[in-house]
Amino acid sequence: MLTRLCAAVVAVLAIAHVTAFLSALRRYTVGAGLTHKLDLFSGPWQPPLTAAGVSVLFGLAILGYGWWLLRLAGPGREPQLVSVCPSVCHSQRRTVDQ
Repeated sequence: MLTRLCAAVVAVLAIAHVTAFLSALRRYTVGAGLTHKLDLFSGPWQPPLTAAGVSVLFGLAILGYGWWLLRLAGPGREPQLVSVCPSVCHSQRRTVDQ
């Protein structure tokens, strides 16, 4: 159940990232107005690797990021309690309390 929820959250994050990236790329390639065409691959300005190349690289980066996030929350990775204060703090607290 938790793995499905994590996969859904990662999918929504990936879609949001790609949408935001393509919106920003469109703004710089064809302009911000609504009268401009939606074809962001043939605008007057192009990034150094062309809009298509940058989009492919960004897509690969998002896929890698999503894979990494799913590996962090994969099966067998139950949350563990971690001590906030190391053993040094515990020994100092005992001396202060005494």
